[in-house]
Amino acid sequence: MTGAQDLLRGTLTIGVLPTIAPCLLPEMMAQFMEKFSGVETVVQEDPTARLLKLAHGYEIDCAPVR
Repeated sequence: MTGAQDLLRGTLTIGVLPTIAPCLLPEMMAQFMEKFSGVETVVQEDPTARLLKLAHGYEIDCAPVR
């Protein structure tokens, strides 16, 4: 039987602030890639205002916050 995680394919675009990317992304990305190896990830570093604009325009899929 195939698990749901084996069916996931595609691209996930993540928006993140440049100031927190170095401390937040390495662990988060490692865990994500371990669980969802079929999903390509793209990281978009921008200030908050730009990330909000990109999210509202569906140009990024998510933007993690702390």
